[in-house]
Amino acid sequence: MNPGRLELDDQGGWCVSGDLRLAGAGELQRHALSLLQQQLPGTIDLRAVQRADSSGVALLVDWQRRIRQAGRAVDFLHVPTSLGRIAALYGITALTGASEDDHAD
Repeated sequence: MNPGRLELDDQGGWCVSGDLRLAGAGELQRHALSLLQQQLPGTIDLRAVQRADSSGVALLVDWQRRIRQAGRAVDFLHVPTSLGRIAALYGITALTGASEDDHAD
């Protein structure tokens, strides 16, 4: 297992890497809430996400909701195909309109 990581990029966006799964969701959410206190990202780059489950989709949807409630739009970049599929299964379109990659799951 590769724990999920969340970092700021040099443009003020977020870069997510590792696994977006239930096992690490709590820690990742705490870190995200801390970052939201500092800065609202305009983008969330998911190119380095290796594995995800429905908990990962829930995190992304929550982050998007919080950012929008604070008055800023956010775009998801390089959404892994597997993550887009999970979102589509639940009828979540927040990720499916984003830039999707066809890299391996």
